Amino acid sequence: MCAVFISAGLGGMGYAEGMNAGSQLGAQVIGLLAMAAWTALAPWVCSEP
Repeated sequence: MCAVFISAGLGGMGYAEGMNAGSQLGAQVIGLLAMAAWTALAPWVCSEP
């Protein structure tokens, strides 16, 4: 996850207004879980007759 490395203190571009490392990591975890759910469910839905 790049939540830590986007910090301006580490040479990154910095966070959007109102964001910090924790909130950025939370957004990335939500995206990861959504992708995992989609990857798990799509083949099952496509294989149903």
